[in-house]
Amino acid sequence: MAAVAEADFIVSCEPDLLARKVWRGIPIITPTEFVDRFDPA
Repeated sequence: MAAVAEADFIVSCEPDLLARKVWRGIPIITPTEFVDRFDPA
């Protein structure tokens, strides 16, 4: 679980999105992250 959170932290270079993740403590992924994670083409 920690590895996933760490990956989210690295992938999210958008400060606002990252701040929301840290503040709310829930994994929020962008469409690009979703594609990269579930369909690495």
